[in-house]
Amino acid sequence: MNLLDINDELGGYRIIDFIGEGAFGEVYHVKGPLGDKALKIIKKPRKNKPSDEIINEIYTLGNISHENIITIHCTGSYKIGECFHDYFIMEYGGKGNLSNLLKNYYSLDKHIPLDKVLDIIKQICSGMKKCHEHDDIIIHKDIKLENVLLTLDKFGRICVKISDFGSASSNYYYDDGIQGTIRYVPPDDNLNSPKRDVYAIGVLFYKLLTNNFPYDVEGVEDIVSKKPWNEKPISPSEINPDCYKGIDEIVLKAINKDVKKRYGDAGSLLKDIENWENQSLKVWLADGKFSVYCAILGLVIGLFGAYITNYFILIFLIPLISAHISKHSYMMSIVSMLSLFIFIGLFGLLNFESNIYTNVFLFISSLIILYSYNAFLLIKKGI
Repeated sequence: MNLLDINDELGGYRIIDFIGEGAFGEVYHVKGPLGDKALKIIKKPRKNKPSDEIINEIYTLGNISHENIITIHCTGSYKIGECFHDYFIMEYGGKGNLSNLLKNYYSLDKHIPLDKVLDIIKQICSGMKKCHEHDDIIIHKDIKLENVLLTLDKFGRICVKISDFGSASSNYYYDDGIQGTIRYVPPDDNLNSPKRDVYAIGVLFYKLLTNNFPYDVEGVEDIVSKKPWNEKPISPSEINPDCYKGIDEIVLKAINKDVKKRYGDAGSLLKDIENWENQSLKVWLADGKFSVYCAILGLVIGLFGAYITNYFILIFLIPLISAHISKHSYMMSIVSMLSLFIFIGLFGLLNFESNIYTNVFLFISSLIILYSYNAFLLIKKGI
């Protein structure tokens, strides 16, 4: 049963809807003097002083300001029965959280596009970099899908808001004696360093790419025994064909069971992702724009080729091959267009008549070559 009901009013804010709950409190969508906001009310009741959890969260968020970290506007307390429950008003995501986003894609049997995953992870790393580089290092200790809220910026781009700093840099433990959410807790669960957050970000990264958790951690006994970490996790690219080995290496380093081999902080993880992006045109290729441009160029060459060779199939075949191969290599796309054009020209020089049979033959043989090349890339995928 929830602590609050729809239409209850707290500090001038009216409850519109229940959003969800975590270990410390319940979160509601409210409307008041500052418009649409989110209200978090602490589950733990008090009779006199404010709860440790809200004091810790307000103190933490009051010390950092970043576009990817939730902003608190005001605080208060609400009497329920004979006890008081502390609450605070904060930014309202409006677009749910990462868990909602992931469910939406996988309900359609789709992976979240790679460029979108990278953008989300970079924003999380950017926000946590601010925390990890703060004079008083701030360790979140409970980064997970549900604690990453989503909103849209003025350009319609997804903007990440990291929330729920209730256990940040504190000694608060859940009832089971573990700090954090089981599946996001590293084997070195007592670690009080940025590497703890890096592990959680890595787990989240893996989950967004594959819809799976990297390690089969079910309960406290697994963390105590360390058994789940005896099995090496499957590389994301083996589950998600749109992923790359370069991304595999980054994710697996972030979730490495050996703390010495993990990234030192969120800033180091962010730097590696940006380096991977900058080393080539991968991100541009990943979002499909380059494929569209190659298809258009292929159509122009196909029309010209069809005109001078009489092989009408070029009008369809060259754009298809160009767009497909461009997802792997822009140079291979250009080479494939020119090679096919030359191949058709040689076909004409050998006096093969352009009719329905030769066109169908060219189409089928070209597709066989195309998908054989694609299969080779999937096996060798090291981009």
